[in-house]
Order: sequence, then C-alpha cells, then structure tokens
Amino acid sequence: WKVIFLDADGVLNSGDWFGSNPDVSFYEDLDAKAIARVNAIIEATKAKVIISSSKRLRFINKPNGFNELVLFFGDKHGIKNIVGATPELRGKRRCDEIQASLNDHMIKSFVIIDDDLAANVDGKQVKTMFETGLQDWHVEEAIRILNA
Repeated sequence: WKVIFLDADGVLNSGDWFGSNPDVSFYEDLDAKAIARVNAIIEATKAKVIISSSKRLRFINKPNGFNELVLFFGDKHGIKNIVGATPELRGKRRCDEIQASLNDHMIKSFVIIDDDLAANVDGKQVKTMFETGLQDWHVEEAIRILNA
C-alpha cells in the first residue's frame, strides 16, 4: 500500500481560506481546492488515505464511527480512497498514532501531510502552514515521496 496520512486543519482548510470565506464553519467545512489537490495525489499514486486529523476523534469512538468518518470526509467533501483513521492514543502525540498505524498495517510507502508534526519522519512529511494550507507544490512533493 501507498498511504497518505492526512491532517485537516492547516491542510484542508487554512487561515487564508477562512479569511476569504467568513460564513464557513471550522467544524463542518473544508476547502474544495485543497481536496482537489489531495485527490490529484491519489490519482497520480493510487494511494489510500488514513485520516490522522483530530477531526477524526468525533467519529472513531462511536458505533459505526468509521462509516460516519467516510461520510464526512468522503461523501460530503469528496476525498477519495479513505481506508482508515489513526487510533486515538490518549496522552500520545499524533506521530505516535501514525507510528501505531504503520506498525499495524503493511504499508509500502507513505507520506504525512500535516501543518504540525514534531517527530522524526525521515523526509516523509509534507509540511503545510496553517495560514495557506495545501498548495500545488505540496502535491508535487507528496507524489515524489510516494513514488520514490
């Protein structure tokens, strides 16, 4: 498998996007342009998506939570190829949750797309900024990492 570990805030939305769209909801809305960029990575690499965003937590611990997560990120917002979410490891960092997913699954290659990840990820992170979110040059970098 090729996998994208996908954050939301600072990746699929941004300060610039919120500033240009004052009526959007921080909890419910994501930037369609950023989602199109994620889907371009998926199309170019055939990668699967594991949601690592803290937004996953409102879904994953509920009965039928994975289906609700797919409804939100996939059906509502159009992200393709969602196959899972990182586990919630209370008191641990997101990078620990990603490592747990890597340990549990046979993942051939991966990229982490996140605006805030303090960990040694051996060049596997495409680091966005909350102010601007996912940009075209991030797409190129993610494709390069996944196809290496």
